[in-house]
Amino acid sequence: MDEVKLGVATRPTLGYVENGDGYFIERWDDKLFLAVFDGLGHGSVAAKASEICLTTLKKTYTKDLPTIFSVCDHELKRTRGVVMGIALIDLSRRALKYAGVGNITTKVMGPRQSTHLISMDGIVGYNLPRIRIFPYQLERGDLLIMHSDGISSTSLSKYPRERMRNFDPQRVADEVLNGYAKKEDDATILIAHI
Repeated sequence: MDEVKLGVATRPTLGYVENGDGYFIERWDDKLFLAVFDGLGHGSVAAKASEICLTTLKKTYTKDLPTIFSVCDHELKRTRGVVMGIALIDLSRRALKYAGVGNITTKVMGPRQSTHLISMDGIVGYNLPRIRIFPYQLERGDLLIMHSDGISSTSLSKYPRERMRNFDPQRVADEVLNGYAKKEDDATILIAHI
């Protein structure tokens, strides 16, 4: 299987040092784990929730997705909570499992069309819904794009599709963050070129 190319870019709200957004990437055996999460609000309280979420993901990423969300929910109870999307990819079969809570946007961009993956309403650490796992069969050349609400889908749709598909994902992530992120919110984008 060809090597997956990854790009990720994140920054705090303009005028702030601490970032309430976060991400976690881990590869083992033939699995790729990708998560983007956003602590509610911004500044130190959002950053604290994001930090706890990251620490918890590092300990639980090999578990099944409902268990990961449940443990994160427990650990985040004394914080504002986070919204989070998790993609688990079996690279040998290009089989994606996705689960999300809250407004993390996740889509698969194919050669001709894009498919948005569903996140359930809720907040991890406050009101965790029943976790639903959505399977998706990836094809060679697909892009998996995950981003926080610091980058609006409407703004991102203005970024040239062919450039997104054909340029290095890190370059694209940097360009999107610099050109399309909201100034008044933390922002993160993660791109995986399968």
